[in-house]
Amino acid sequence: MQAMRQLWLGISKSSKIWRSKSNLKYVRIVSIVDSIIRFKVSKTQRIFLLSLSMPITMTVQALGWGKKNESNVNEDPNCMEAKLFNKADKMLIEDLKAADKIYQENNGLTHGEIYKRLKLHKGKREAELYWRLARVTYELSKVADKPQIKTDLIQEAFEAVKTALEIDDRNYAVHKWMAIILNQISTIKGIKEQITQSYNVRHHMDRAAELNPKDPTSVYLVGNWCFTVAEIPWYQRKVAETIFATPPTCSFAQAVQYFLQAEKIQPNFYSMNLLMLAKSYIKLGELDKAEGYLRLLNETPLTTDEDFTARKEGSELLRKLEKSKKSS
Repeated sequence: MQAMRQLWLGISKSSKIWRSKSNLKYVRIVSIVDSIIRFKVSKTQRIFLLSLSMPITMTVQALGWGKKNESNVNEDPNCMEAKLFNKADKMLIEDLKAADKIYQENNGLTHGEIYKRLKLHKGKREAELYWRLARVTYELSKVADKPQIKTDLIQEAFEAVKTALEIDDRNYAVHKWMAIILNQISTIKGIKEQITQSYNVRHHMDRAAELNPKDPTSVYLVGNWCFTVAEIPWYQRKVAETIFATPPTCSFAQAVQYFLQAEKIQPNFYSMNLLMLAKSYIKLGELDKAEGYLRLLNETPLTTDEDFTARKEGSELLRKLEKSKKSS
């Protein structure tokens, strides 16, 4: 185990991973290394898992946007009722509307109540029920005070969204929440499962965006996936090619197109989308465009923790750009 830690320390220093200002990144890296050590894999596979651990971890993070940004404006009650098999089930319709209202209000105190109400309808073959049950169960897992309870809730959420998919595989919200929860459950199972499921996660992201082109968050997810994959250094890709015939590929230019598409659907819908646009343009060397989105981000109202996080990172990037301009 000590030898493996030393190997990781050498790799991380050479790739400047430890130079991150965020202590949370350090904790995640150590956690990933510990999980890798428990697997009985070959030396080549270990190097591969280590090389991809950071991008995949970042992909998981990218799926946790603020509730107000999850664009439930496109999941209006009338649309929901139209998708129900039993449109005469007034009690179910009332509970589904309540679930959406509470989710939009970001009221964590009432998730438990909605969870109980939706559970009373279990057994009804309604995809609109099961993906919302998966959503509220996932939200409860985020505030669970014990690791085992958290794991059990995420597994329960996965089973619910899987049922929704079996009922209706043409429902965009089902695919969106399958991507989110599949990513989360693969994180619990370890880095090997994350790598294995990365293609499935992307598939569900793409399918959600395809089924509802008017939902900006689905398009944002695909863009963030692209950005994360585009950041993988060439030497890590070479290692990946020794394990997979076709490792994931994408470019910053492609990521920009997805972020722009999301912004076109609903301008300023999400502070992180503005931040990712700026970061993508910086990667492409288009600094004027990056600066424009960073200034727009600074004017965005702050209502969620993610808004504050995006504003802070954006302000730091903007200061660096302005300093670079003055020195040139």
